[in-house]
Amino acid sequence: MENFPCCKVVKRDIEKCSVEIDLVDNPMESPCAMYFLDKRNQVVVKEIVDRFITPLTLTSIKLEIIPSNMSKYYYSLTGLETILFNLFKSDYKPFTEDLKKGEVYLKTYYKRDSFYTLPVLCMDIIFMRKLHSKTIDNLWKILKSDIVLFTGNVGDIEVKTILSASEFTDYLKIPLLVGQPEFKNEGLLKQKNFSNEQIVEMNYVHGLSLMGLDMYDVINNKYLSIFDEMRECISRDSSNNDLDAETKDIIDYLFAKNREEELPF
Repeated sequence: MENFPCCKVVKRDIEKCSVEIDLVDNPMESPCAMYFLDKRNQVVVKEIVDRFITPLTLTSIKLEIIPSNMSKYYYSLTGLETILFNLFKSDYKPFTEDLKKGEVYLKTYYKRDSFYTLPVLCMDIIFMRKLHSKTIDNLWKILKSDIVLFTGNVGDIEVKTILSASEFTDYLKIPLLVGQPEFKNEGLLKQKNFSNEQIVEMNYVHGLSLMGLDMYDVINNKYLSIFDEMRECISRDSSNNDLDAETKDIIDYLFAKNREEELPF
């Protein structure tokens, strides 16, 4: 791993951070878990920043999924993949070829907006270069005609010149929604018919770090699946929870009140 001014972070430290995060039900309400989550994200960002020389001009597509009856179905990992597929779906070769050049990263996070009860789910697709003007024009058309139907918001395209490594780090940094309560199948989410699976994934979005996109795989792939690693994590945690529930049932049975007379002590 990379050397920092006052300490050296090795792989073992990052693994310990993951353990600390797993120990709490909702990292956003735990200062300790949030510290380790932010530390992991910083390491990922620094590895990317160190590979590029500034000044650097990049292009970002910024999408916000508004929590509404129309767009609520896209508050999930599959929903995010659906939006990405429709954003880059095209048979126009000059457009798709331009999108495939250079490195591309996805930043996924929540942000609070006083207009809405739920936080707004955001996606930034960051191209580490300036896209061709015709490519940007075509993306604007897709945002206004197709993507708005999924997100409830047109979104934005930003061409920005990064002047220094510190500015680049700030630009890539993933905001954490400090103090955000755990999403549960109750109240508004239950009233609006959010599924249990969807609510679980909404909680895990907090743990998504900056990730690279293979545009050759993303473009025109209706079976796009870029969050498989997170799904495996959810499945693993779900299996552990099922095991804990089974253990609890056994304990409850063994020590039930109506069986107290059978205890040997």
